[in-house]
Amino acid sequence: MTGQRFIYYSTWCLTDGQIIASGLGYAGKNEKTGEEMFDKIYSIRILDIEIGLSPQTMMTQWNHQIHLWLKFYIYNRTLVPG
Repeated sequence: MTGQRFIYYSTWCLTDGQIIASGLGYAGKNEKTGEEMFDKIYSIRILDIEIGLSPQTMMTQWNHQIHLWLKFYIYNRTLVPG
């Protein structure tokens, strides 16, 4: 099963690279350090998944954009009335 995860990791890392290269991931400059950040849109946080302390953390960081879509467009619409 471990080898199977790395197939997904490599695919999502390539996707993140394409997002950064296209400029969609640009999040501005960090006010404290002055570094440019490219984490506005990302697919996966490998370190958070591998050493996550709770199942909730691991699930929200695995395919992160799908998690956000489900949260805002499905979950919130079914729980919040009209």
